[in-house]
Amino acid sequence: MGEHEVDQLADSDVRRVLRGAGERARRRREERRARTRRLARRWLQAVLVLGALFVLVPLAWQQLGPMLTGDSAPTAAPADDTDETPVDPTVDTEPTLLVATFDDNGEKVTRVQLFHVDTETERGAVVMVPTTMVADVPGYGLLPLGDAGAFGGLPLLELTIENQLGIAVDGAVRLTQQDWAAVLARTGGFEVDVARPIVEPGSTVRRFESGPQFLDGPRLAELLTIAVDGEDELTSFARVRQVLEGFLATAEDEGGLDELFADGAPMLTTNELDVAEQVLRALAGDAVAERVVLRTLPVTVLGSGDGLFYRLDDERAQQFVEDVLGGTEQVAADEGDGLRLEILNGNGRAGIGADVASLLVPLGHTVAITRNAEDFDNPTTRVLLYGDDDELLTAAQEIVDALGVGRIEISDVSSSVVDITVLVGADFRR
Repeated sequence: MGEHEVDQLADSDVRRVLRGAGERARRRREERRARTRRLARRWLQAVLVLGALFVLVPLAWQQLGPMLTGDSAPTAAPADDTDETPVDPTVDTEPTLLVATFDDNGEKVTRVQLFHVDTETERGAVVMVPTTMVADVPGYGLLPLGDAGAFGGLPLLELTIENQLGIAVDGAVRLTQQDWAAVLARTGGFEVDVARPIVEPGSTVRRFESGPQFLDGPRLAELLTIAVDGEDELTSFARVRQVLEGFLATAEDEGGLDELFADGAPMLTTNELDVAEQVLRALAGDAVAERVVLRTLPVTVLGSGDGLFYRLDDERAQQFVEDVLGGTEQVAADEGDGLRLEILNGNGRAGIGADVASLLVPLGHTVAITRNAEDFDNPTTRVLLYGDDDELLTAAQEIVDALGVGRIEISDVSSSVVDITVLVGADFRR
């Protein structure tokens, strides 16, 4: 373990933080939130009053107007063509949808994409994310991204991507090849251009010939998901892009999307069906090539040997997220400071890293390291800071508030790797 890890620090290396500092930070947050609630109530009251006036005044004029003007017939209130519908502040104008394809057994993630849209301009992006990209999977450590879905399903995959890219995923959808076949069938099929013959994995049977060809839903789904022996995942993305672009270009034809969502889209496994519909409706339609960019997440090759693995190209990825995915401001942080966190499992319960990360990533922080502590008999959760400035103390108190437990301490040993270590004790319950 490195010098920054909490379980190697002697008691002389840490200082307990007096509760007063956390209490002051808590009071400041409560005061801000109280002001926000008061403003919201006043805004709501004003809207209700104005709404009542807009309804009652025309009605009163209809009744009293004829008597005041001498007209025999009531006068209708003039239409205001310039009135605009107010924007609902709760509606996300730049939603991001995670689409994950699992094998038919639900054990392996074979494809991952991020669908992002600016609903005001109807411009957006589809980003192909390699399942072979090695990422820190909360609670499990460094693993290929696809393993996050295998170990923790869609929620853990979503959390890993949010943590890795620093974005907020607003909805997630899980599909299999059969599900894709049902979705793509709603388009009636379309033409694709297969670059080279594709052979069925583990055999010599040709599944696709090369050249332009019209494919129906099941065949398009196979082209989207098939794994070719010896083919690198990034190379396969050319087929994926072609199928997805064709889907978006034809999904609205003949009411395909209306038909898809009219029956609740049962082939889409998701708790955020409204987000999926919002994103797909905004991206689909005419001029997809001009409105929607299809890109691959910037990665670099990691190591060598059997099979290729990748890691995120941090330098290029930061600009990529800004340009293509709307930036990291999507993260739903409550005054989060964007700190790098280490989570140590100090109680031995399985999946504790993922549970803690799911509470702390939405604060705007990045989980840089998750691993087991040297022992599992820690009764109390400790939030260890590598600095004592006010912003760090405030962030630590927010972490304690999010976890519901925790003792804040300041280390006299510096760390260049993380800003805060969270040693999760037996007092933490999810």
